Amino acid sequence: MSEELPTNDLWHYIDKATLENRLIVIAITSSAQGALPSEGFPFGQGKSQLAMALSRDIYRRVYKLTTEEAEDKVMENMGYPLDDVKKMLRKGRVNRVMCHIQDDWQIPAGKHMSHEKSIQKLAGILSSARPYVAVFITTQPDLSRIAKAMLGLYMFEIKVPERGLCEIQMIKTFTDFKNPLFPYQKLIPVGQAEIKEVSPRLDKWYQAWRDRNFSAEFESWVDEFLEEPKQEEPREKPSESEASKAGKAMAEARWGRKIDDKYLIEV
Repeated sequence: MSEELPTNDLWHYIDKATLENRLIVIAITSSAQGALPSEGFPFGQGKSQLAMALSRDIYRRVYKLTTEEAEDKVMENMGYPLDDVKKMLRKGRVNRVMCHIQDDWQIPAGKHMSHEKSIQKLAGILSSARPYVAVFITTQPDLSRIAKAMLGLYMFEIKVPERGLCEIQMIKTFTDFKNPLFPYQKLIPVGQAEIKEVSPRLDKWYQAWRDRNFSAEFESWVDEFLEEPKQEEPREKPSESEASKAGKAMAEARWGRKIDDKYLIEV
């Protein structure tokens, strides 16, 4: 994707975020149809490729880097689990992060996490993260898969109706003057663009990186929900003390019958 793509309008906002200390949050989706006819695939449409290409061009634009140098920045600023968001914000408090990508955002911050206080609080933290990050990009099938608290952060949605093509929509908030306490949002078409592939070097790195992160998420799920609980070793029956034996003998002599051990209480 060239520096002029996806559109000058999007780059207008990106430049303001990176150079004038603003913050924009961008969602890259593929399954929900927008202005263009969509194949509707939630995965495999090239959302991550687009995110990396956009991030690469941001770093190339801001720091005047070569393509390879910019791709190194992409690798350094790409996350998968929530822990990577923590690392990004800590890093940004030292040196502002120009662009950070959270791939497969529906896993750690999906709709199933809507009632998690940690996610609700994170949404609030990200809304105030302007001094520490300029552009925050997430990839997910569509916005219905994302926790409710996160939805108010997005300013742009880039839809990928088919591999190699994208459309840019601005999520604009409006006030209903008859109902001012409840603003509403609409998609405003910004433009369309072809998606250029990232370099084979970056793509190879991404495939290994994603497999490593997905495997970690998968194994964590298996450990938490599917592993058989460990069987406790049976406890040995405590040996009968001399005092207990004497007490039992006295009770049997008094009552003239055998005493079952389960009725004895040793003090």
